[in-house]
Amino acid sequence: ICIVMSVTIALMCVMPSFTVSAVKNEKPDPIIVVSGVGACPFYMDEGTENERIAFPPKVDVGKIIIKVLFGVFKAFLKNDFDVFAEAVGDAVYDVLGEFACDENGNSKYNVTPQRFPKSQANYDMYKNTDSAEFGLIHSLVERFGGDNVYFYNYDWRLDPLSNADELQAFIKNVLKETGDNKVDLIPCSMGGVQTLAYFSKYGTSYIDSAVFVSSADGGIIFTENLFAGDFNIGQRDTLQYLATLETGNEKVDAVLDKLLSVLEKSFVLKAVFAATNLLGDKLNEKAAREAIRKTLGHMPGMWAFIRGDRYEDAKKLLLYDGTDTLIKKLDAYHYGVGLKRDEILKKAMADGVKISYCSGYDNGSLPITSSGYMQGDALIETVGTSGGATCAPAGMTLSEGYTQKVYCSGHNHISADNIIDASTCTFPDATWFFRGGQHVGKETYNSDYSDFIIWLVTHEKQPDIFENESYPQFMKMDETQKHMSPLK
Repeated sequence: ICIVMSVTIALMCVMPSFTVSAVKNEKPDPIIVVSGVGACPFYMDEGTENERIAFPPKVDVGKIIIKVLFGVFKAFLKNDFDVFAEAVGDAVYDVLGEFACDENGNSKYNVTPQRFPKSQANYDMYKNTDSAEFGLIHSLVERFGGDNVYFYNYDWRLDPLSNADELQAFIKNVLKETGDNKVDLIPCSMGGVQTLAYFSKYGTSYIDSAVFVSSADGGIIFTENLFAGDFNIGQRDTLQYLATLETGNEKVDAVLDKLLSVLEKSFVLKAVFAATNLLGDKLNEKAAREAIRKTLGHMPGMWAFIRGDRYEDAKKLLLYDGTDTLIKKLDAYHYGVGLKRDEILKKAMADGVKISYCSGYDNGSLPITSSGYMQGDALIETVGTSGGATCAPAGMTLSEGYTQKVYCSGHNHISADNIIDASTCTFPDATWFFRGGQHVGKETYNSDYSDFIIWLVTHEKQPDIFENESYPQFMKMDETQKHMSPLK
């Protein structure tokens, strides 16, 4: 359980072209890709002789096992389960401790993220991978030139409203360098949280369009559960999640599928999951208090993912020692931004910002809490990345004869596979779904997906799901994640 929690927390911090129409004919506005969590490393004592990578952390599985086994031994001798929970907390802290924040929500040590203040013409790191933000940046640079593309990376541990000040300065510097009046934003994953905070604090006078890619601005139920001590590993959810993962090798995937089929019928596996969750029931609250509080509990950025009723419960569980300074930061975002998400975004659109959402599904969600049954993109639940879509549980469909929940001028917003009802999204006419699409994108460089995002960001008017037959509301990714087609 301890190993799973450590790796899971670390994961939270890291996972032929279609025709193009209705795009701007002139030189496009400068494009700023806003990074998600874990896109780039963080450095300890950057710029000194002691500089080293602080994140992603090195996970010493052997050390974790020894520490936890020692905790089990001590707990057995003392007949005190709290001793074991403390051992779990210490083991997780060993992995993420130097990356922690202090009781006020500031970096505890001299840890800073890698930054890219100049245009991408000055860097070449995007050439080292085809995936996620960097693969997308590579495609943008090839299409529009490095001088027109920027990458905003930030300290995602910290308060999004404070980061908004930094983003404002970054945007102003881009406009000064390029001589333009507006920029286009492509917020990826947690970049959506930062963008929402920016809209709330500074408005949208400098923004022409915003294409939210696997955005976390709709909250992450997995994080809500984890922070509230809801730790549960379901057998069906875990096997369903593993079944959706692809290695890219058809033979390997076929073997893994057969193995999962055998495991699903195994009585031994059922016993293992039953025993794990029996222990997990006892560990939930204590482990959350010890492991989550010590590592993520003082990070305002992580709290920005929590938008539901569990926010106050999580505060009671984790912040019994929290300072007024930290709690004010958390409340300011939660009540002033997170819960006002729809209001902020609709005002932005009414003010002329062209807004689009891209959401993946049919890849499951992390099966570590009770949200493991939900549709997701292998990291975040689809309901969050789409701004409120109604989704069937992973591996299932909506009920037979299902009708969409919201009447939208006669438009049908139910997917052909009867899994998604997009009528409940904040922007049902400007939200696209990708069956099999992984978080932000597994292979974005020179892909149909990057072409689609470019199609969105270069629109002269607000794009919608009806204008291009090649880009309907629901599409399907192939196994390579390079190509996509209309869902039928």
